[in-house]
Amino acid sequence: MGPPKIPKDVADKLVSALKTAANDPEYQNYLTSRYESPEYMSPEQLFNFCEEQRKIYRTIFEKAGLLKEN
Repeated sequence: MGPPKIPKDVADKLVSALKTAANDPEYQNYLTSRYESPEYMSPEQLFNFCEEQRKIYRTIFEKAGLLKEN
């Protein structure tokens, strides 16, 4: 499993725009004023982060008896 496949040129433009926006000082100030942590992650880093979080929450839900699967 991995990130969805989209044309590389489209992905590159989107990643560049998101990175620029995430690193904008005004946007970072907006986040920190709302007690958020501004942090840019590449698509690969974000995917890996989400996968790790999924594993953590799955374990928590299993131990709490709340995991429901078909």
